[in-house]
Amino acid sequence: MTRAIIVLAVGLVCGISAPLLAAAADCSRPAPLLLRVRFAEETPREVLLESTVSHGLRLLDPATGSELWSAGAGAGNTQQIAGMDAAFGTSLTAVHLDADGLHDRLYAGDRAGRLWRFDLHAGARPSAWMHATLLADLGAPGGGRGFIAAPDITRIGTADARTWLNIAIGTANTTGTSRADHRFYVLRDALDAAVPAAPLTEADLEPLLPPLGLANGNAHGYYLQLGTAQVLARALTLDGRIHFTVVENGHNLLAGCAIGTLPTTVVQMSVSVLRAVDGAVAAVGN
Repeated sequence: MTRAIIVLAVGLVCGISAPLLAAAADCSRPAPLLLRVRFAEETPREVLLESTVSHGLRLLDPATGSELWSAGAGAGNTQQIAGMDAAFGTSLTAVHLDADGLHDRLYAGDRAGRLWRFDLHAGARPSAWMHATLLADLGAPGGGRGFIAAPDITRIGTADARTWLNIAIGTANTTGTSRADHRFYVLRDALDAAVPAAPLTEADLEPLLPPLGLANGNAHGYYLQLGTAQVLARALTLDGRIHFTVVENGHNLLAGCAIGTLPTTVVQMSVSVLRAVDGAVAAVGN
């Protein structure tokens, strides 16, 4: 059965094909993510999803700004989610998997380097509307490496009828001043409701050796080592190729911005292109 996928995301947008020098760093507050949901017996409605300043998520009424729902580790939330103790910032993507006009999933990366999947249950009460699963724990030992960019979600199908959702996301310095060893990850998630029994770690993924792709056809995904280069912008998958930009700067660019804001310009960037199905290096325009 063919399934339609509509992806919405919030994040920085950077589109360049060669290293570029830009203006001095600036900071801005991220825009919320527009969702279409339905609670209990209510009619479908549009709401705004945003991450809280410290950690957690909340839905707001677009007209009044009043809070409709929240999730976090604290007991005061509509849904209390154990382990949700790091901020998400702009690293949020909503996915629509069927034709009912409502969003079905959220994917989110937090500042601690963890990737979450949230299944949204249309028609449920707010207290049971979202089911949270920690898909992967990919933070660096000792901290310092997390997610700022929103994940790029793309449906992948192969000639042998295998299908999955490709989750492409890169890391950046999120705490401290140390220069972490960064990655660009591509994980595979099932289209059905199944989730891993335990969070994936880097040991479950296959490291790429450019320009070659996967050597063993890893079922969980792969990663590319970036050194001190960071990913601040959402990747874009076009015609089976993942395009992503990296910031050639090892410093913590968040350190110069107030809590809840993000850098909007950087100093030097470059673009990379990988073949989505196996991670092999692909030429731009080919």
